Amino acid sequence: MKAVVIGAGKTGYALAVHLLKEKYEVVVYSRSRQKADFFSNNKLEVTGILAGRYRVKTTSNLTAAVANADIVFVATWANAHNDVLKNIASLLSSQQSIIFLNGNWGALEAISYLGQDSIGKLHLEIGETSGMPYVAEFKDRNHLEIKQIKELVTLSVFNLEKRASEKVVTLFKKLYTSIEVARNIIATSLTSLNPIIHVPAVIFNLARIERQDNFSILVDGLTPKVANFIMKIDSERRALAKELGIPYNTIVAQLSEQWGREFPDLPTLFSTLGTYKNLQAPKSFNSRFIVEDLPFGIDPLVKLGSELDVGVRNAELLAAFTHSVLEEQEKADLSFISKKNIDLVLNQP
Repeated sequence: MKAVVIGAGKTGYALAVHLLKEKYEVVVYSRSRQKADFFSNNKLEVTGILAGRYRVKTTSNLTAAVANADIVFVATWANAHNDVLKNIASLLSSQQSIIFLNGNWGALEAISYLGQDSIGKLHLEIGETSGMPYVAEFKDRNHLEIKQIKELVTLSVFNLEKRASEKVVTLFKKLYTSIEVARNIIATSLTSLNPIIHVPAVIFNLARIERQDNFSILVDGLTPKVANFIMKIDSERRALAKELGIPYNTIVAQLSEQWGREFPDLPTLFSTLGTYKNLQAPKSFNSRFIVEDLPFGIDPLVKLGSELDVGVRNAELLAAFTHSVLEEQEKADLSFISKKNIDLVLNQP
């Protein structure tokens, strides 16, 4: 089986290494010809999990990469999803699967962009994960440290068969300790964990981040009141899920399940797990915590609440305040979160 990973960042290469470890043929796509040449000619040193030296084929030829792939993984920030879809739409062929890692509404956007007719004609499979399976960091240009791989990865798909294909399920079972197939692609985006953690943590620590203080964002920056506010938004997501007929576990239960340990609350979880305990606050507001998680994490909750006529007051307040303070953060086009597309997903043909 052949896979292409679109997104030559730490997550993209962590996934590529994992696929190589499991003997899959994989190529990473980078917009940079220089970066593609470097990784094609130099082995990537990986430390931590999956340690070793890997020759990761990397290309700047998107046409060739997508044309030869059985599965197309999109491992970019959510604000790049629309550009990715524009670039690959005419390149897709029959029976391909397109999977967004850390979906953040990527699958629903793809369905809206590609159209039901095109998806049906080509028998495409569109899917996403609810969270990022990997915690990784580039230590140097060709040195990647993979710190964690989540115990449980939740996957969702949209296709004519109304179930995840055997090729995708088989692949995910090889890569991850445990997988869960969610009811639909709205479920995975609605339960994505990062946005309702990151945005409140940043906005309630505005002064410290603006001063570029050094502190643990989810330990030093997470007071009881901040944790309580996060749980209020979590309750609003539960209300949205109920309206959609989607099962919903609290954010604490989701994180406990993903990491294979039980925790009573967010402060205990964040102060115990090194992945979160050691997470330093961003040095600017131009980080994924805001650039991705506000327009494709919090804003969609507000849009979904409006479409479903479900009250999400705390999400609305958070979105309005954050956009007011961080005026440079433009709102994304969320027209794909519509009653029409929601009904299409809930009643897959």
